[in-house]
Amino acid sequence: MKFKRGSIRVMSCILASALFLPTSALSIQELKDNIPTGWSKSGQNSSEYLVLLDKTQAYSGNNSISISSKETLQNENGSIAVTQFASAKDYVGERIRVSMFIKANNPDSQAGLWFQTLDENRKTLGRHSNVPKEGRQRSDWSEASIVVDIDKQVSDMIFGIYVSGKGKFWLDKVSFEIVAKDTPLTSESHEVTSL
Repeated sequence: MKFKRGSIRVMSCILASALFLPTSALSIQELKDNIPTGWSKSGQNSSEYLVLLDKTQAYSGNNSISISSKETLQNENGSIAVTQFASAKDYVGERIRVSMFIKANNPDSQAGLWFQTLDENRKTLGRHSNVPKEGRQRSDWSEASIVVDIDKQVSDMIFGIYVSGKGKFWLDKVSFEIVAKDTPLTSESHEVTSL
């Protein structure tokens, strides 16, 4: 994947293409293993969550990804990460802002942005997470973002949403932006190391 400066909207469409296809081009057959094409899921009790393309909710465009806990989820501490994997080669040496919009229907659960950098051997170099500024989500869309440096040893990136607890959550408008070097960095977080 190639991402250029000033092409944030195009970038978002490439990174999260399942979110931005016209409604007429989507069908249930475009899901693979009950998850939108291009995304994967992991985490404690991840099988207790249903991940789908939602044509009824969107921050922008026509669709979002929805994550719903199943009625069989017994553990309030159940969690899931829904992520994509991408090469970092076009961002090496840059400071970037990664952002997404998140919505939830349960104020007692938590959802946030997940970002991880890996070296060429797939060893984790850094983990970052951020819950939107509003804290635990309300019924409105909230932006979550992080700012990180992509050092020369970074080969790949994993990004997406992590969810903890019961309820229904939505993810939309994932974007990457190269920012000025004086933009404050987000401190590294290890809060969600189990995903």
